[in-house]
Amino acid sequence: SLNEWKDVKEVLKFLSEGGKVILIRGNHDSYLKALEDKYEVRNYYRKKNIFFLHGDKMYKACLNKNVEMIVAGHIHPVVYLSEKAKVEKYKAFLIGKWKSKKVAVLPCFNPLIETGFDVGAGIVGDISLKKFEVYVPGEGVDGVYGLGKVGKLVKPN
Repeated sequence: SLNEWKDVKEVLKFLSEGGKVILIRGNHDSYLKALEDKYEVRNYYRKKNIFFLHGDKMYKACLNKNVEMIVAGHIHPVVYLSEKAKVEKYKAFLIGKWKSKKVAVLPCFNPLIETGFDVGAGIVGDISLKKFEVYVPGEGVDGVYGLGKVGKLVKPN
């Protein structure tokens, strides 16, 4: 929508006041073409030993021996928590290891999008999430809640 596009431009303008903005292209980001004249748009970005990518595609460069951490989004992890008959869904961060690299998988930051990948499934492609730690952001200043490993979460019925 026009309002959403206006918000995106305002956020990017604000961020660019603090330094260079690099946008990472993802599978739903066709609109980034409209921003390429003002911002750098890449498939991935490496800053020292941290490799940033959307996560819908893997790049050989992320397996470079000097890369210690990979930061991705794409699957938009969510976790379901239940108490008796009540089941609630929360956006989640995942922290784990893959091919000797630390990995951080970020949730969707758009507050209007509630969909995401249920981490309780425990596997994405050929990557097991069972040993990944799950973190759920709290409301306001409540901080972050560590829920333990994906493999220890009990799926609601």
